[in-house]
Amino acid sequence: MDSIQNSIAIISSIAGLLIGGGGVGILFYKEKKRSIILQNEGSSTDIWKKLVDEVQEQNTTLQVKLDKKDEKIEKLYKDIFKVQNENNTLTTKVGVLEFQKCLNNTCLNRTPPRN
Repeated sequence: MDSIQNSIAIISSIAGLLIGGGGVGILFYKEKKRSIILQNEGSSTDIWKKLVDEVQEQNTTLQVKLDKKDEKIEKLYKDIFKVQNENNTLTTKVGVLEFQKCLNNTCLNRTPPRN
């Protein structure tokens, strides 16, 4: 009789553990699965944040480089404008001197033919 009672006690203990543990496992399975999914989403969110930060940093660096190049281009345009004005002034002076040039090279009293 003792062995039957011991067997029944062992079987009921095992059944209790299985039913109790299994019931708790079933109850918390969805929550555990959801927490794992949220952890994965959190880590993927962190990865995306890192990528966005890196891209923004690269964008800032490229914008600074672009601004420097724009400044250089503006300076070169100003230099071109100055050189073009100087060229126009010199071309005008050459035209005036050509107009006032004496056509007779043999005389001693060279005077411009036109005033």
